[in-house]
Amino acid sequence: MSEITITTWHLVKAILRPENATPTEMEESRRACQWLHENLTVVQKVSVAEERELLDNINVYYLVNREAPTRSLLEHTLLETRASLVNLDEYKAADDAGELVRQAVEDLPAILKMRATAFRNEQLAKVFKNGMAIATIGVDQPVKGGEKLRLQGADAAIQYVLARLDRDAIRQGLPPTRVSSSGDPTLRQLWEAALAPDDRDKITSGITTIDEKIPLRKGQLVGLLGHAGQGKSTLARTIVYNAAMAGASVLTIPLEFEVGEEVAALAIIHALKVFPDESRHLKVTKAAQYQRQLSPDARSWLSGVRADFEAQFDGQGSRGIIRVARPAAMTLDAVIALIDQEHAKHPIDVVCIDYPRCLRLPGKNPRPEAEDMVARLKDLAAHFDSGNRLLVLAPIQSNRAGYETAKKNGGAWEMSAVLEDSAYERYADMILGVYRDDDLDDEGKVRLSTPKVRNGAPIPPWDLRVDRAGRFFFQGNPPLPDIDLVTMDVLEVI
Repeated sequence: MSEITITTWHLVKAILRPENATPTEMEESRRACQWLHENLTVVQKVSVAEERELLDNINVYYLVNREAPTRSLLEHTLLETRASLVNLDEYKAADDAGELVRQAVEDLPAILKMRATAFRNEQLAKVFKNGMAIATIGVDQPVKGGEKLRLQGADAAIQYVLARLDRDAIRQGLPPTRVSSSGDPTLRQLWEAALAPDDRDKITSGITTIDEKIPLRKGQLVGLLGHAGQGKSTLARTIVYNAAMAGASVLTIPLEFEVGEEVAALAIIHALKVFPDESRHLKVTKAAQYQRQLSPDARSWLSGVRADFEAQFDGQGSRGIIRVARPAAMTLDAVIALIDQEHAKHPIDVVCIDYPRCLRLPGKNPRPEAEDMVARLKDLAAHFDSGNRLLVLAPIQSNRAGYETAKKNGGAWEMSAVLEDSAYERYADMILGVYRDDDLDDEGKVRLSTPKVRNGAPIPPWDLRVDRAGRFFFQGNPPLPDIDLVTMDVLEVI
């Protein structure tokens, strides 16, 4: 009998009421059932299907009768519901053989921890066992559409093991071991099949290269790197707007701008995307608004656009939500409190903090405290709302030496450009670098690069075109990627 089974039956032993229980034993079993009820979600996460069925039946019996079942009552319940008796028979065999010792309710958290460890060990053993089968005799792997993919050979076995390990790491909010970037269609299909259960966490950026090759997901901390005036905040707004267009609920926290300024900037994006002809006719751009050069007609029209923007992203239609708010104080604790407060009003998928370096650090030694702040941002992304997770976007100011290096590299950023490089190297899941220079401005382009991608391989730098009049991204000719729903004023220094 496996370690996981023994651990499961230790839980069941503590929960079931003895057949001729004393009042003390009855109360102890009732408390154990209450503990199971309160921790059922956690227990189910480290249980196989048959175990979940057995524990669910115990929980239902307790909720109906407000007392713990005996072994015979549980068997009767299983027969009534036509549930499997296999697991109960295994428990009875272990119990009758004297292999189980009744545990106190106070010890159940420790038993659950043992069970979780044993469960992961056994799941890991199954992954390697399946990998060995793929390497030797071959295995038919289900993929999307109900079809099956034949996997055989050492390469496919290695890819399978890495994909499964990465999938489990992503589910737990841990750094994955590696994500496939192979162009081989068989391995790519396998990788997509392995990631399929987590597609619900995917956040649309509206930038096709990112969405197809290195998709953003809840649970990630993503830094947006650039030097002063390079467009970090503009890239952040691009992702915020496009994510909400695709249905995500987004909270943006401007620490350098007032709420009204941030809403106005997002409304300009909305105008250029939804009403491009009117925007061009009235010469509506972020720069013109910022410099107070809009005509009276343009200002009046833009007020209506802002009202439309707020109505479109109120969560009532097919689009998501965009909320803009500032914390009560310029501290990370106040930011987290604001996120909790807004999440209580409507669940949040994405948080953009623009930018964390504006926050006050509590002590006198800024570097370790800044690194601790990055660690807390990753913890926020991975564990927010009891594991439901967030995508956290964090614009990052580069150092001057890093900018000069990017300039020499043709716009490709390196991690040495990040001020808190060791912290972001350790905790960030992805760094997107945005770069501009005079030549790119003359061509109406910006250049993106990926100095860090934990969940995949870095992508060679690529350019996005910028319309000179409307100042928004548009679809270029190859080798430029397709750009969907993207609006960005790159000429405004922000």
